[in-house]
Amino acid sequence: MHCISEINPHNFRSCIDATFPLSEFTPLVGYNNGGKSNLLASIRWLLRPYSLSTTDFNNPQSPVIISSTITGITPELLDNLAETHRNRIQSFCTDGTLGIRRTQASPGQSVNSIVLEVRNPSVSDEDSENAWSRNPTGIDAAIKALFPEPIEIGAMEDATEDIGKSKSGTTIGKLIAEIMEPIEQQHGTEIRQTLDGIRQRFEAEGAERAPELNQFDEGANDKLRDIFPGIKIRLHVPTPEFRSLFKDGTIKVFEEGEIDGRDINQVGHGAQRSIQMAWLRPITGGNSI
Repeated sequence: MHCISEINPHNFRSCIDATFPLSEFTPLVGYNNGGKSNLLASIRWLLRPYSLSTTDFNNPQSPVIISSTITGITPELLDNLAETHRNRIQSFCTDGTLGIRRTQASPGQSVNSIVLEVRNPSVSDEDSENAWSRNPTGIDAAIKALFPEPIEIGAMEDATEDIGKSKSGTTIGKLIAEIMEPIEQQHGTEIRQTLDGIRQRFEAEGAERAPELNQFDEGANDKLRDIFPGIKIRLHVPTPEFRSLFKDGTIKVFEEGEIDGRDINQVGHGAQRSIQMAWLRPITGGNSI
């Protein structure tokens, strides 16, 4: 599996000049205000750059430079990419390794001014003038294809809010959103056909409405004509859209020997966090920090 195996933030917040080795799954352990969040922010900025402000610069008179090494870029992985992305990455890879770095020269520069460079595998000296290729055409889009939008899950503050419902900003909401796309691709047509059958039965404009609904409408309209002539009603039961089926998604926890599971918000915080971390592994596939 490809992953960011090393990241080097320079002049980024509290990271003056640091090197962090990473793997497919990397726990971060440290005291409060020790820079863990800054490391995560540096990875996020490397993959999805935005204009850094003065507070993002340890020294506003020097540039922020974040470089990284990506490993595990196998021929099989390249074959799964679109041809344009594959061609861009392939020419800069050596033994499945790709080196990239971004530079913002000063606070407040526009995103378009941020420089992306790719390590030139034909030049052995990293400090050589030709060691890095500046803004190669299409490489930024190719890197985005390698790494989907990062998911960042904050510390658990409100256990019920964080894990009990799949709101878009909660842990489960973010993870469910991540798995919805392949589910929709694989089963979307079948589920939509099923939902359309329900729609025809229960919605006001349904072509095959349930006889009980029609009977209710007729009885109500008989009375309504005497009270308010000229209008009629139909009971309408809206059918959910595909993605709204997940809005009440949660996790059931089954302890050994139990037949009936419990909602995850009914177990302790330690178990909840362990379940979250375990769920992250198969969903993210690549780097999990």
